[in-house]
Amino acid sequence: KVRRELWGYEHATNEIAVKDILRRKYQGCRIAFGYAAAPDHSLKKEVFDLLDVENHTSMTLTGNAMISPEESICGMIFPSGDYFTIEKIDLRQKQLYAEKRNIPLSDLNKILPFYLTQ
Repeated sequence: KVRRELWGYEHATNEIAVKDILRRKYQGCRIAFGYAAAPDHSLKKEVFDLLDVENHTSMTLTGNAMISPEESICGMIFPSGDYFTIEKIDLRQKQLYAEKRNIPLSDLNKILPFYLTQ
């Protein structure tokens, strides 16, 4: 819908097979919070607040950033680009991230436990 109707950079005449969709053989990329390129699930809260999601949709967000109904998704869609993976981050990166997010450094241990080197 986004590629065809909202942004219009893909046309219905170039129908994509399901196998090609699963292999990401289409223009654009959709990076969902919690996946490799954006592992911080807590960013969903900021998106929900910014867009006032719960007042405009039937979606809700739990305390641990799970979306209901569960088939819903929260992320970023780009008309071009490639998927990527965030690797381990060191102490300095951890400090910068906490500072930019305006959250206590100790909270990152809960938010990104698998991505921290220290």
